[in-house]
Amino acid sequence: MNNKPSIFKGGYDPDGAQRWIEGIERIFGAMSDTYQLYPGVNLQ
Repeated sequence: MNNKPSIFKGGYDPDGAQRWIEGIERIFGAMSDTYQLYPGVNLQ
């Protein structure tokens, strides 16, 4: 899994900001799923 989302560069682009937020949420959602699949594994 590639956990390197694009860097939010600021500015006034509401659609771009929304896409960036959704990308971050997908990464955290995948991380949460991993913890649920392997609860005894320490993912540091």
